[in-house]
Amino acid sequence: MNTQVISNYSRLKPSLLFIPFFILISIVFFLYTQQALNPNAYIHIQKSTFLYINAQLAHYPGLLDNLTQFGNALIDMSFLSIFIYYAPAIWESLISGSLISLIVASSLK
Repeated sequence: MNTQVISNYSRLKPSLLFIPFFILISIVFFLYTQQALNPNAYIHIQKSTFLYINAQLAHYPGLLDNLTQFGNALIDMSFLSIFIYYAPAIWESLISGSLISLIVASSLK
């Protein structure tokens, strides 16, 4: 399976990045048209949706607790630990991605 993962990475073409790039540009354009590129305006355009979802999910506190726990990195990594045996090359990407995520998230906080 490790050779299959390496083979898949080697076949990755830059043209596959056009769709995610287009989606990101679309999001930025939408926020620009709503004049929501600053934090206060961004919060304002999603406030009503947040309050609606929060009111609906308030009836299910157990579900909210479980969804919150999925954000815990220890739980995520334990689910992904099966790849240590089946695809060790994935761990290289996971560890480097986790380190970059740590740096970006801590610098933004």
